[in-house]
Amino acid sequence: MILVYKNRQHGFTLIELMVSVAVAAILIAIGVPSFSEFIKRGQITEQRDMLYSSLMFARSEAVNRGHSVSVCVSSNQATCSTVGTGTVSWASGWLVFTDEDADGALDSGDTVLQAVQSIEGGNTLEWDDGGVIIYNNEGGSANAGTFTLCDASKTLSYARAIIISSSGRIRRDTLNASGGVLTCN
Repeated sequence: MILVYKNRQHGFTLIELMVSVAVAAILIAIGVPSFSEFIKRGQITEQRDMLYSSLMFARSEAVNRGHSVSVCVSSNQATCSTVGTGTVSWASGWLVFTDEDADGALDSGDTVLQAVQSIEGGNTLEWDDGGVIIYNNEGGSANAGTFTLCDASKTLSYARAIIISSSGRIRRDTLNASGGVLTCN
């Protein structure tokens, strides 16, 4: 009995391999920018929701405790940073604290309820009403305004807002409090 083996080679030719690599390169070139946009939008949304959560927490604690709770910008997460009036940067972090005398200052009798670190990625977070947000025992706030969160490149399509009304209501939006387009400075 004579066995005959056919010499069949399995694999890819050089041309097939080059075409496969070219197709993979095109797909990666298309997908990477979309994926980086997805990551950037996710980071902005996460940072906005972190502030939103802190504000909701402060409002509910004011109602539950029956006295004022304040939120202030803090660069060291231990004391409130001194701020003037006008637009204030909150990118360095913030504190939520009990505010027994409703003066917006973290005094010796007050308790820090939450300390939040600075936001990452070079993004900016600005509050257009100036300093501290104070919630009274009914959940209202005298500080009405808009927080604007922008990415490091100041691209308006990534801009997000948190709006606080004088009743204390907090909402997330992509427009400012008057319904206009957000601006990134």
